[in-house]
Amino acid sequence: METSGGAVHADNVVVAAGAYQRPTSAPLAARVPADVFQLHTSEYRRPEQLPPGGVLVVGSGQSGCQISEELLAAGRAVYLSVGRCPWLPRRYRGRELVHWLIETRLADDTADNLPSPSARLTCNPPVSGNDGGHDCNPRWLARRGATLLGRVEGIEEGVVQVGGGLEESLANGEEFVANFKRRVDEYIEAAGLDVAAPEPDEPDPPISRLTELDLPGEGIGTILWANGFRPDHSWIEGVQTDEQRWPVHERGVSPLSGLFFVGLHWLHKRKSSLFLGVGEDAAHVVENLESRVRRV
Repeated sequence: METSGGAVHADNVVVAAGAYQRPTSAPLAARVPADVFQLHTSEYRRPEQLPPGGVLVVGSGQSGCQISEELLAAGRAVYLSVGRCPWLPRRYRGRELVHWLIETRLADDTADNLPSPSARLTCNPPVSGNDGGHDCNPRWLARRGATLLGRVEGIEEGVVQVGGGLEESLANGEEFVANFKRRVDEYIEAAGLDVAAPEPDEPDPPISRLTELDLPGEGIGTILWANGFRPDHSWIEGVQTDEQRWPVHERGVSPLSGLFFVGLHWLHKRKSSLFLGVGEDAAHVVENLESRVRRV
């Protein structure tokens, strides 16, 4: 293995390089006028990094929603193009989201229960850790001043063509929340827990019906591409990948002798790419690695 410090030789290698390595490309970026600043969320650091004016954020996953929150707090006008990323409440019935993920065993859902292999690329539901933690989803952002839009379908001479599907995307997110709450409620009833009653929902502002967004007309100086990341392990010689470019493996054990993985999204369970779950996967990989060493 080649590193910045020279070559390293080992009989076994465990790749723990994270779930995603490559920012997703934005084909429409080439159609953005030269006087509009644009960057991917991987390059974003702070509001002051952006030129004056409003910001069009394309994508409503973790990065898109969390950066939108920060921009609103900095006094920026935010236009958020909403995708199909679902969301979850940061707290429910008086307890933290992670508490319920563990207690209801949602965190232990396995990859073989997903509707399709491509579902492994579904974004993680956005929440915020600011100010002690709170919700951070398109509906929450709209209540605080963000303008929600449908999907960006084209850009011509500084005018963004906005497609439909906003209502469908919001309904998809709300259904995800409803299913989560139902599972928690059923668990609470079965376990006989004495917890707080469900919190009342905040009223929602009207949904935008914009079909076009005039960037100069609305004073928008930045487009922030929050369209996520994809796996890229092409730097590993001989590695096999599937149709989503994930390394081929069986619970972290590669068919390439001596190669192992931990920390991949849905490597085995929903929690596999989180600190919450990576230890369990690491223990399985170490057991297989030690078994291989003993055979040698």
